[in-house]
Amino acid sequence: VRAAAAEAAGNIGAKYMEQLRKMAKQENYVVRIGAAKGLANSAMVGASAAVAVDGIGQLWREKGRPRREAAKIYADLARKKSAFVVGFLTFSQRTTEDLSLHPIGVEGLCNAALAGNGDARRSLAWSTEDPSADVRRALVSCVADGPDPAKNGVPIALKLVRDPNSEIRGEVARILALAAAKGKVAAPVGDALVQLLDDQDRGVRIIAIRAIGGLGADAPKAAAAQMAKLFNSADEGEKLTLLRAARLTQAEEIVGIAIADSSPIVRVEAVDAALASGMRAGPTLSAALADSDPQVRKAALVRVANQKDKLDAATLDRTLALAVRDPNPELSQLALTTIARVNPKPADVAARLRRALASRAERERVQAAAAAIGLVERDAALTTQLLEPLLDDPSHDVRVAMLPALAAAYAKTNDADKLAGILRDSESNAMRRIVAAAAFVTLAKTDNGRKASESMLATVAKDGPPMARAIAKLTGGLIAGKADGMTFLQELVP
Repeated sequence: VRAAAAEAAGNIGAKYMEQLRKMAKQENYVVRIGAAKGLANSAMVGASAAVAVDGIGQLWREKGRPRREAAKIYADLARKKSAFVVGFLTFSQRTTEDLSLHPIGVEGLCNAALAGNGDARRSLAWSTEDPSADVRRALVSCVADGPDPAKNGVPIALKLVRDPNSEIRGEVARILALAAAKGKVAAPVGDALVQLLDDQDRGVRIIAIRAIGGLGADAPKAAAAQMAKLFNSADEGEKLTLLRAARLTQAEEIVGIAIADSSPIVRVEAVDAALASGMRAGPTLSAALADSDPQVRKAALVRVANQKDKLDAATLDRTLALAVRDPNPELSQLALTTIARVNPKPADVAARLRRALASRAERERVQAAAAAIGLVERDAALTTQLLEPLLDDPSHDVRVAMLPALAAAYAKTNDADKLAGILRDSESNAMRRIVAAAAFVTLAKTDNGRKASESMLATVAKDGPPMARAIAKLTGGLIAGKADGMTFLQELVP
């Protein structure tokens, strides 16, 4: 009770300081500690810090547990009165008489450094060579969690790059990564990050890889070779991280290794890296489009379509020509659609599709009809001209395949009123009615097309010709119900 009262009395200020000094000297051990804490409290609320520190010193001057308790009190007091206790804490940090004082000293110096004490911040670096991992861990955590670790923590982090404790190296990597995030770094920081690429701990390596990637063109020259060396022994997740870093740092060798990796996911990421950075784009795409895994080939085609502007015309033509011959029908179809979408000359696309549509082979005509969807956005009128003859194609599959493309072309070249006219005028042509209905479905997906489509379909459903009324009601229901109208209408193709 007396110990608790003594500690609380310090919060009043200077009133009980003299009494607390006496208690810290004369009372039993527990009360002495309470009195010492009370003296620290009095200093924190404005009483004389010098008097408080001297009173606590009565415990400090006794070795063993009393000194450790005094050191803990000084460590707490360092948050507000650092100048008065830095000397005690520095002694605690370095003494060889009682190693258990070291973590207390580091904690106190950390508190003082966080309070802005420069002497404390400089003293902390001494503990990088402390034999205790707990002390070094406390040290690196202090600078990592403190203000501006990218500036204040780097000197300490550089000394701990090869620390035997992986948790400490993880904090070191985090500090250096924060420094790298600010842009170009000094050579010692870059060299340290390269060293961490070879770390035994996966988490440390991942942090280092990302940090080097963040440096971009300013990454150390040795980083590319070290990342390439690491690649083959890395797991899939680490390889993906390495590829993303390679993309940012122009580490071309890694892309070349990755495209031959055993993991399909890694090979796809290699394609992404090649296209995004412009490194080995042609060879990487060629390898991906000849990959044994159809998912890799498909991913490569999708990326070609999405990033066509990053490829020169010759590379684009060569890779797509290879993909069109893919043994997988879905992929050869996708390749042909991609050609229609990205070829810089719509007239050349139309000529190619026209030749395919004239083929005797039904499969080739089906592919060409479906691929025309890639031409719609670029030249809807040309697409209409190309596909309208297929309304009378003898092949059911060809007419099913061309429906989305011709419907999209109609929707792009006609407003709702004109589409209604096509619907009304198609009483004797079931295929044209279905295309007009599909065009309404496509138009309804646009920002302003839904309301106009529903209104015009309601009008046709009310006073149109019999067949037009029936399909107008059906199409209006598909739009209102947000159904997959295109797929449903393809089922109705005669």
